[in-house]
Amino acid sequence: MKKALVSYCCTQLSYQQNLQLMAQCGFEGAMLQWKDSLIGESKQRQIELCQQYNLDIVNLHCDYQYCNTLWQKDCVYDKHLIQLVEACDKYGIPVAVVHLSSSNTPPAPSMLGIERLQKVVQRAQKLGVQLAFENLRMPVFNKFVFDNLDSPVIGVCYDCGHDNVYCKDYDVLKYLARPVWTTHLHDNNGQKDQHLLPFCGTVNWDNVIDKLSTRNVQTINIESHCDSLDLEVCKQFVQQAAKCADTLAQQLTDRYNS
Repeated sequence: MKKALVSYCCTQLSYQQNLQLMAQCGFEGAMLQWKDSLIGESKQRQIELCQQYNLDIVNLHCDYQYCNTLWQKDCVYDKHLIQLVEACDKYGIPVAVVHLSSSNTPPAPSMLGIERLQKVVQRAQKLGVQLAFENLRMPVFNKFVFDNLDSPVIGVCYDCGHDNVYCKDYDVLKYLARPVWTTHLHDNNGQKDQHLLPFCGTVNWDNVIDKLSTRNVQTINIESHCDSLDLEVCKQFVQQAAKCADTLAQQLTDRYNS
């Protein structure tokens, strides 16, 4: 089972240092954010460095800075999503991860946004790129999109950390009722989205493994962050992330074989 880590996990190191540590610690894949100057590197350079360190890009994440404009009169986000999908096609990346809202007070979902997303979905379907809409603070946005758009390329990016903070009272994957195309696996204290390493917070990992095993997930994607300036501390963090990924991979494999 493939293990992947978010490509900018050590936020104070260079992009190349991050990928070098990931490769050294046994990760086979990376999750990228499609954003210029991410830790000092352009989009193209991010791709080149992943290739240099033999890291498969398991998904490409949107730049969600303007995602709320999807539901407003003047929108710039839809053009970004088209570019995201086309980049996935160009570089052979199977999944584009999409945010549908940000903040605690986003604009209400509307048919105007659905019309814009329809064009993104059509482009993704033509190119064979899967669109994974991430569960965030308000999964009602995902539900609204899923109720109004129908395509075999539409699915979920299951974020278990967001689930632990924002969806305590219900099963978000049953609520959304769509396939899981990719994941963000990390931990927190149940109160704040902290992006801790797995097993360092209150996420119920037995439940997470149950959810993943019934949806044929085959890659362990760790989305945890380390803000240290110390290279040795960062190395230990990535090593621990790899151990967590190995543990989760074994648990998921055992569940498949049981």
